[in-house]
Amino acid sequence: MIRHVQHCNVNCSDLNEALAFYRDELGLSPLIRTNPEPQDGGGFGIDGAAQWDAWMMSDGRANPVIDLLEWKQPLPVGRPQPADGLGLAALCIEHPSVNELTVMTDPDRTLLEVTPGSAVRFAGAVINVVDVEASNEWYGSVLGFEESAGGMRLPGDEFTISLRPGDVSIPAYSSATNLGVFRMAILVDDAAAAVAQVRAGGVECPDPVWLDMGPTIPIDGLWAAFFRDPDGACLEFIQAPQPA
Repeated sequence: MIRHVQHCNVNCSDLNEALAFYRDELGLSPLIRTNPEPQDGGGFGIDGAAQWDAWMMSDGRANPVIDLLEWKQPLPVGRPQPADGLGLAALCIEHPSVNELTVMTDPDRTLLEVTPGSAVRFAGAVINVVDVEASNEWYGSVLGFEESAGGMRLPGDEFTISLRPGDVSIPAYSSATNLGVFRMAILVDDAAAAVAQVRAGGVECPDPVWLDMGPTIPIDGLWAAFFRDPDGACLEFIQAPQPA
């Protein structure tokens, strides 16, 4: 069963600087740190070892959170996607300090759309696509998203994805270590079953891989599977972990 959007990953060049911005400027709080030893990077599409240091930033809820991640091995590359680039292009945050839509950037120039709200709330993500109607159909038929005010949501979830027309000449990121918003993680009961579900819908999706999350959280690790939407946005299934 597909549950809800658990987090969006934002690759940053300096974790401490990014943490200070999301905490002090946006009012999010560090919730969980993941800093494992080097491990096989194949699940991320990385040849050889992969290692990172990351903080999950929360608005007070356990989900969704922003996964601020600094790659240690291999090192970060590229630059964040522009506003019209395909794939995951921006995060959406509600904040009581603004009276209208305000576009901000984090220290690496990742785009943030900040809208008025009664409290700080990580509300959603912008995904730019070639054909909005076709992408609405894909997210609905393959993943079970439903049309809602302002975008699409999984049933019972408050996280909204806004599918917008993008520039076909600016492809989605190809590297897992590219700076900016790289992937959107969806929590599922069973990663293997979720992979089978999307494969039945014609999606190429590799088998789940086991990821070590490091010594700072009370689980041994988790099962995850990475795949792409029709326009190249990286999506991830993460299996609900069991306490160690």
